[in-house]
Amino acid sequence: MIFVQFLLLFCFKSRQLLDFGQFWRKVEMSSDNSLKRRIEALEKEVQELRNENKRLKSEHQSSDIIQTIAEIHGHLKSRFVRMDDLVHNSGLQHIATKIFKNLDIKTLGNCRAVSKGWKSLIDNDNWWHLVLTSSRNMLEHLWPDCNNGDDEFITFLRTLRYVSDHEIFKNVQLLAQFMVDHFIQFKALAVPYYWDPDTVPNHLDTPLHFAVNQNRVDVFELLKTVPTLKKLCFRDRHPNHPTDPEDDPKDWEYGTSLDMAFQENRVEIVDFFIHLQGDKKVDFANDKYGMKLFQLAWKASNVDVVKLCLKHTDELDLNFDEDDFVTMFKTIKSKEVLMILMSDERFDISSNGNVALQNVFQADTLNNDEEGKVLEIIETMFEQFDIDLTLGIDEWLTALHFASYENYHRRIEAFFKFAKSRKIKFDVNAKDDGTGMTVAHWAFAMSENEYKIKSTPMTPPFTLNKFSPTIEVILKYAKEFAIDFEVKDRRGRTPIHYVFASKHKPKKQVEWFLEVAKNEYDIEFNLNVRDLLGRTPQELSDLYG
Repeated sequence: MIFVQFLLLFCFKSRQLLDFGQFWRKVEMSSDNSLKRRIEALEKEVQELRNENKRLKSEHQSSDIIQTIAEIHGHLKSRFVRMDDLVHNSGLQHIATKIFKNLDIKTLGNCRAVSKGWKSLIDNDNWWHLVLTSSRNMLEHLWPDCNNGDDEFITFLRTLRYVSDHEIFKNVQLLAQFMVDHFIQFKALAVPYYWDPDTVPNHLDTPLHFAVNQNRVDVFELLKTVPTLKKLCFRDRHPNHPTDPEDDPKDWEYGTSLDMAFQENRVEIVDFFIHLQGDKKVDFANDKYGMKLFQLAWKASNVDVVKLCLKHTDELDLNFDEDDFVTMFKTIKSKEVLMILMSDERFDISSNGNVALQNVFQADTLNNDEEGKVLEIIETMFEQFDIDLTLGIDEWLTALHFASYENYHRRIEAFFKFAKSRKIKFDVNAKDDGTGMTVAHWAFAMSENEYKIKSTPMTPPFTLNKFSPTIEVILKYAKEFAIDFEVKDRRGRTPIHYVFASKHKPKKQVEWFLEVAKNEYDIEFNLNVRDLLGRTPQELSDLYG
C-alpha cells in the first residue's frame, strides 16, 4: 500500500516538473521571438534610414557627415536605440557595422573622427581596410588624369590591391590608414591644376611624397616588399620647382619623393634609401643623382642629412673633386653646414677655396635674413681659411666682380673691410676678360636694375643709398683703395657713362648724384670723356633718355 502511494506521488510530481519545463520553454521561446522581432524591426528601421540618406544625398540636402549622424541618432533614439549604443554594445555592433558599410569612403572617414569608439569599430573591421586599399574612386580624386594611362597611378593601384590580397591584416590596416590620412590631407589642400608654390605644397600629391612628409618609414618598409611596386621614387604630379615660371610647363622640373626627403631633412627616410637593397635600390651614381640630392640638402641647410651624406659618400657616389661640388657654394646659406664640410679632411680648401668663395659671392638671396646668413659665411671663410682674393676664374677676376654685377653691396663692403683689416693688396681696377669692365663699371652699370627693384621714391633729401647702395659703397672706399673712375672698358666707356645711359634714372636725379658725390666723398667725374663712338656721358643720356 505504501509503495502504491509512493508511486502515485512520484507520478504527480513528475507531471508537475514536466509542466514546469514546458512553461519555461514557452517563456524562452517567447523571449527569443520578441528579440527576433525587435532585431527585425531595427534592421527595417536601418533600411529606412539608409533609403532616407540616399534621398537626402540625391537632393543635395546633406553635405556634412556630422549632420547625417545626428539625424541617425534622432531616429534611433525615438524608436529603438542611439547609434552609440549600437557601437558600444558587443551584441549589436554588427548592426552598426552594417550601417557603416553603406556609407561612402569620405563619409566613413568623417565617422572615424566622431569618437574613439566609432574609430575603433571601423578600424577593426577588415572590410573597411579592403575598401580603402582597392578604392579606385579615392585615387581618381587624387590623380585626376589617371584614366589617361599614367604608369605610376596604375602601379600604385596594383600595389594597393596586392597588399589587400596578400598581406596580413596588420599591414593592410597600416596602408589603408595611411591612404586615408593622405586622402584627407590632399583634399584639404584643394590643390589646383595650376600650382602656386607660395600657397599650395603640390609636392604632397602622390602617396609616396606624403609618406616622406610624414616621415613614414613604416610605409616604405612595407612597400619595399611588394613585387608590383618596382621603385619607391615617384615623381610629382605637378612641378614643385620650375626653372622659370614663364617657361613652357613641359620644361618644368619634377621632384621625386626621394628629392623631397633630402630637401626636407627627413633623416630616417634618407637613411632608409641609402641602405635599401634589392631590385628597388637607388642608383645614386646615375647622372650624378647622388650629388644632386646632396645639393638639395646643402641648399636647404639640412645639417642632419648633410652629416649623414658625408658618412655615406661611397653609397651616394659623392666626388669631392668634381667642379659640381664647388659650384654648390652658390646655394650655401648655413655657417654650420659650411663648417661641417670644411672640417672634412677629404675637402681641400687650399686648392679651391677661392673658387668656393667666388661662388658664395654669387649666392642668390630672397630677403635680408638670407643675405645675413651669406655674409656670415663669407666672414667665416675670410677668417678661417687662407684665400687669395685676387685670383679669378673663367672670364671673371675676383669675387668682388660677382658681387658688383649682382648689386650685393653688403658683400662688397665685407670684402673691402676684410682686405683693409688684413692689409691685403689687390688690383681693384682690374678688368674682366670679357667686357673689360672693372668693379666700378659693373657697380655703376647694374645699379639700373637695382634701382628698378627697389623702386624707392626719390623724395628729398636725396641720398646715395636711395640712388644705389652699391654705388654708395664703391664711393665710400674709392679713396682708400684707389678706385679709378676714368678707366675705360672695351666700349671706351667709364663708369659714369653707365649712370647717364640709364633709362630709369631721371636727369635731375643724376645731377643730384654728382653733387652728393662731390660734397660727401670729394669725387668728381670727368663728363667730357668720350667712348669709342665719340659720345660723352651727357650725350648718352640724351640718346637713351
